[in-house]
Amino acid sequence: MVFFIEAIVNFSSRLKLFRTVAFTNRNKLTNVLSVAKSILL
Repeated sequence: MVFFIEAIVNFSSRLKLFRTVAFTNRNKLTNVLSVAKSILL
């Protein structure tokens, strides 16, 4: 039972980390796209 709880906690923290990384990468991508747009237009 304890192992099960630890696995859930581990999984949720990993998911949080993944979401944070994906969010920052998406922001970077948006910045790059806006810069590219301003250069092209």
